Parts: sequence; C-alpha cells; structure tokens
Amino acid sequence: MQSNGDDSAMEPRNLEQVYSVKRKMMKLKTFEDDVSHMMYLAIVHSEYLPRYKRYDGALYASSRLPEMDHHFNQLLKSHESVVLHYDTTFNCGDFFVSMLVFRHPFLQGRPVLPLRFLFHDSKHATGHKMLFKELKLRFPMLEKRTVVLISDREQAFKDVAKKYFPKCYHLFCYIHLYRVSA
Repeated sequence: MQSNGDDSAMEPRNLEQVYSVKRKMMKLKTFEDDVSHMMYLAIVHSEYLPRYKRYDGALYASSRLPEMDHHFNQLLKSHESVVLHYDTTFNCGDFFVSMLVFRHPFLQGRPVLPLRFLFHDSKHATGHKMLFKELKLRFPMLEKRTVVLISDREQAFKDVAKKYFPKCYHLFCYIHLYRVSA
C-alpha cells in the first residue's frame, strides 16, 4: 500500500490501520448522511424539527411535538407550579438524546409529557444552549415565571439554564446524586 510519493506517510501500512481508516471514513459518511437527512426533515417537517445546527463538526437537532407546546402553554398561563426535568445524554450508540419533560397537572393522572428532545453526537454545551434558546423564543412566559428545573448534573449543561431563564431554580435529580455517591 505504500507509495514512493510525498503522501506515503498518510497511507495505512498494515491491516489494523486499513480497518481504522475504513472506520473513520464510515463515520464521516454516516455523519454526512445524518446531516443531509436532518436538513431534509427540517425543511419538510419544520413543525417537528424546528432547529438543527452543525458546529465544530458536531450535529445538534431539537425535536418537538406541536401538541405538547399547546399543553405547556396552558400550564404557563395558569397559576400552577412549573417543574421541568431535563435528563441529558442518553447514549444511543452513534448519538445522544437529551429529554426535557414536564408534569401536566390538568390531565388525569398528572402525566409526564415530553416537551423537547435534543439529538446530538457530542457532549458539548452548544446543543443545550440551542435548545434553551429555542425555548426562550417559543415560550416567552417561561422567562417571567419561577420555574424549577431538575437535571442530572451534566457538566456541559451546568450554566445554560441560568443564562436563558434567570428566575429558574436549578435542582439536581436525587437518583443521579445517589448513583454518583454509591
């Protein structure tokens, strides 16, 4: 596989290096396919996938269900307390999913409903910032309300909530605290 040209140092010299180069190329191709697919979804189904961003080689996309926005707006307009739960970075193999959910006090059984999903292939704060910026734009009343946000202490999310929602009380999930201490 080696050549006498100037680029011979970049060519794989054994079977392990060939497999390594192949894995890197497949990951790059998969990423490019994911970006193309995400862009298509954002154009065709903008009500479900309102934002996507490519930053520093990473892909971030937030997803929503429009009917959940309606339910959440009902809650914001009421005098009920607003408690959000944000569980970040479920590892799904090639990507991560972070979920933002809320408990709806007006529906029977007070179910927990999904407000947003963040799909990302990197654990940087960029995706969380994009998601909370979108929430600020979509739900302006959220800024005026005192909200409790319970999260899992993800390092990349540390200061994002306070930046976008200064009245927010940020608490840590006791299950995640227990797992860390055990």
